[in-house]
Amino acid sequence: MSILPGYLFLERLTRPAGSGGGPVQPVNVLLVTHRDENQHLILPQVLREVETLGGGHRLRLVRDSGKRLRRFLIWQLYHTLHRLWTLGQPTVVISMRRALAVPYRKFAPRWATIWQQLPMDKIQEFTVLDEAGIPIPRWAAVRRDYQPDLSAFGEFVVVKPADGAKGAFVRVMRRSRVSWRPFQVKWRPLYAGTDLSETVSEALVVQDYIHTGPWPICYRVGTVFGEPIYAWRVTADRSRKAFDPSLEGSRFFDGRTIVAPSTGSTLDTEVPNDILDFARRAHTAFPNVPCLGVDIVREESTGKLYALEVHVSGGTFHLTSPMRDRLSDTEIDLDAQFGGAAAVARGIHGRVSAHLEQLSSSTSAGNKTGEDRPVRNA
Repeated sequence: MSILPGYLFLERLTRPAGSGGGPVQPVNVLLVTHRDENQHLILPQVLREVETLGGGHRLRLVRDSGKRLRRFLIWQLYHTLHRLWTLGQPTVVISMRRALAVPYRKFAPRWATIWQQLPMDKIQEFTVLDEAGIPIPRWAAVRRDYQPDLSAFGEFVVVKPADGAKGAFVRVMRRSRVSWRPFQVKWRPLYAGTDLSETVSEALVVQDYIHTGPWPICYRVGTVFGEPIYAWRVTADRSRKAFDPSLEGSRFFDGRTIVAPSTGSTLDTEVPNDILDFARRAHTAFPNVPCLGVDIVREESTGKLYALEVHVSGGTFHLTSPMRDRLSDTEIDLDAQFGGAAAVARGIHGRVSAHLEQLSSSTSAGNKTGEDRPVRNA
């Protein structure tokens, strides 16, 4: 008998734990291991840390892809073996791999709840953040066939490509001059060290300018399911012209950068607690996305915090990424700051515990109504 029919046979026969109205068991956690951002160096330790936090969950590392798994039958066998291991308990698969970094097959079985990075541009991110009530600068999207009404914005606005990264093509311009144009943006599709690829950003984002001080300041907080795993403050190069409040109009911006993480910028660990709390809150807008890199600014005049971007598509797991090497000249100790692998484990354990509570609540609701139905994974 071929592998595929046997695999489908298992799918028909198996039901999620708790579907018969009984108590929900601890869950299976399959953590996807791969070499993107060198995550394979830390994920085994993360699972050991999760185990120490208790809960009775079954933990396992699984491979995401590889040359040996490209063949169809081997791939189906791989899924079937993991399916047999997970029988009797609900299963979650966690992958912090970048959404666009999947050269072969992706481990995302239909019999499990999948928590992974999502391929979102800035417009999609801002829409979700808005719906969740997370403060972000007022924004509008400009497309080839759509020019929004910008009359509510100030005289000068920030314009950036929806698909841009690392502050590329971020500009300040007069509101009256904003119009659609495509941007050729660069990104790394697979692994650190690979050649840059290009794509065209077909939309622009217009935002209010948030003034953070004489030199731009931005905070970056990396989170795993809302748990901070690193944090730093970025201050723009102080050798450049400072913003002068006595200047007006375009003279206020002439010769000055509005992007904190630019050439000559400095990093330190002066990150207040309200910044960390804000990052935790921002992650609640994406409860099923494992890793975020939340960029936050504080308006100088009001002290109000805004999220600039959260990087839902990934590429921000800097505990082991090449960014770690670039931090060697700073005071930032990524392992000591929040505990490194222990911080990642706390985030995963907390999300799994919340998922288990949701399953238990769904089972209890089914008991009260007398229904005998499978518990749907959230």
